[in-house]
Amino acid sequence: MRAGLHPTAPADRARTPTPPGDGTSLLASHGIRVTGKWWTGQTWKLIRGGGPAWVVERLWTLMLLIEPMEAEEKAMTEVIQEKGAEAA
Repeated sequence: MRAGLHPTAPADRARTPTPPGDGTSLLASHGIRVTGKWWTGQTWKLIRGGGPAWVVERLWTLMLLIEPMEAEEKAMTEVIQEKGAEAA
């Protein structure tokens, strides 16, 4: 297994809750445990370079959905924080 990708024991998979639909369950089902945002930086490079092609294809689709949602969430958070500061 490459650095940054950690094999996961079956018992670990059952005990580690993951949000539905974020790709971590798909990775875990192939014995790859990731922490944090798998779709960014070095972790994505390692997955893309060493994961099964069909898994990488499905993760790519998820990444296309996740990234714009993150950008929108960041923008909304900034607006909320600005409004909160104005009200204080």
